[in-house]
Amino acid sequence: MKGGRAVGYVCDGREVEAWFTGAQDAGRLALRSKAGDQLAATVAADAVTGTVTVRGRQLSFTIDKVDPPAGLYRARTTRNTIGWIVLPDGSQVGVDNDGSPAPAPALDPGTGAATVGGTPVTAASITGDETF
Repeated sequence: MKGGRAVGYVCDGREVEAWFTGAQDAGRLALRSKAGDQLAATVAADAVTGTVTVRGRQLSFTIDKVDPPAGLYRARTTRNTIGWIVLPDGSQVGVDNDGSPAPAPALDPGTGAATVGGTPVTAASITGDETF
């Protein structure tokens, strides 16, 4: 979240993913994906709790706030958009979506470096005010 804007990312690490953008106001998030999926949540001091609807399926979630290098990362190439969620223990989940989604390659969160199909890419940490 940044400046009244927020970004969210949901993925199953295999093929389902959605990027969300929208408003953050008074501790409430109302985000939407380009496909019309929705994310609604409440922001507390140490966690975000809410629901996300992706491909018609609604799921509840609670996400603890984390410190870098844990967080959300994204890289784009001419063919791919790759998203990563880096967890506090260093484990990662993400999707490489070039039209035929697949698990994202390993990411070095310290440098943003990853290799996609033999090509080096650099991911950026998502700050919350991006638009997708």
